[in-house]
Amino acid sequence: MPFIYATIDERIRQLPFYMATIGYDWPQEAIKRPDGFPDYQWLHSLSGKGTLSIGGKTWEIGPGEGIFLLPNEAHEYRALEGGWTTDWISFGGFAITRMLEFAGLTSSGPYQLSDLWRLKVIIREVYASAHDDSVIAYQNSSLLVYELLLTLRTALDRGELLLHYQPI
Repeated sequence: MPFIYATIDERIRQLPFYMATIGYDWPQEAIKRPDGFPDYQWLHSLSGKGTLSIGGKTWEIGPGEGIFLLPNEAHEYRALEGGWTTDWISFGGFAITRMLEFAGLTSSGPYQLSDLWRLKVIIREVYASAHDDSVIAYQNSSLLVYELLLTLRTALDRGELLLHYQPI
């Protein structure tokens, strides 16, 4: 269950995409953020189940499903009985808004995935690249966040975005 919380300085903020936090194979604990989180977030379920609550609606999230969260939007999520293992990343950058629109990620909520394997691989690549403190490493991480967003665009089952999920 490795994780990184990056220090975002001016060098990093000048990139089109950057990773702010990342973790994988995470035994997901209960998270309650009444003021949201300052960066965009993506989280996907590897095993077990959890619930996501946003704006008075609650959804059950299982393996092969993901959660996208806009910055500063109140939300909470937690494991259901038996535990819940997730990968997660938070990100930003000056080009992020247009890229998220292109990827179809315009509102917070649950998303059905068609290719969890590739997302798992990229999350681990971003994590590995984040260990080096150099300009080249920051640029490589930016490229990998871009790749993650492109992969999300193809991994999201376009007909199942949000509409598939009925609050529980």
